[in-house]
Amino acid sequence: MSGGFILAFAALTGAAFSSAFWAALTLVVLSVSTAAYWFPTRYRLDSEGAGFVRAGGRRFRRWEELRRLDRAGTSWRLCTLPRPSRLDRIRGVELRNPPALAQEVVLQRLHAA
Repeated sequence: MSGGFILAFAALTGAAFSSAFWAALTLVVLSVSTAAYWFPTRYRLDSEGAGFVRAGGRRFRRWEELRRLDRAGTSWRLCTLPRPSRLDRIRGVELRNPPALAQEVVLQRLHAA
């Protein structure tokens, strides 16, 4: 469904500007910006820290670096700063829909630190 929306929007942009360049650019920008939802994400939770690998990047933080846990719906963000900051999104590790075992590991590690 969403892929069809991206293609339709790219075609509409190309038609509006009469340019294949703008259609291709729209397709690339929308695809890259939504890549986290299209490609699989692998999470790593172990004795060293927490992290993830997905198309376009990876992030890993040691447990000693993590200071705070923010929960928003089914998403958890492990943050490196003690108080909320705009840098949380860049410096933290986000876990989307973590399973129960992962939740236990995270809570246990953060309370131990």
